[in-house]
Amino acid sequence: MLHCRWAYDKIHRVHHEYTAPFGFTAPHAHWAEYFILGFGSFLGPAIVPCHMTTDWLWFILRQMEAVEVHSG
Repeated sequence: MLHCRWAYDKIHRVHHEYTAPFGFTAPHAHWAEYFILGFGSFLGPAIVPCHMTTDWLWFILRQMEAVEVHSG
C-alpha cells in the first residue's frame, strides 16, 4: 500500500533513502509510517492482553523480523 504513487512520494520515500540492503536501516522511516506500520505491532497485545514482559518480547521479535527482512 505504501508503494502506490501518492503514498510513496509523500511518506514511504524516506524509507528508501538507503539503497544498500542493511538491516538496521529498517526503522528509518517517515513519522506517519511509524503510525501506519506500528498499528500492527500494538494490535496483538491489544487483542490479547498479557504481562508486560510478554509485550516487550513481542516488540523485540517484531524489530528482529524487520531487521532480518531488510538484510537483503
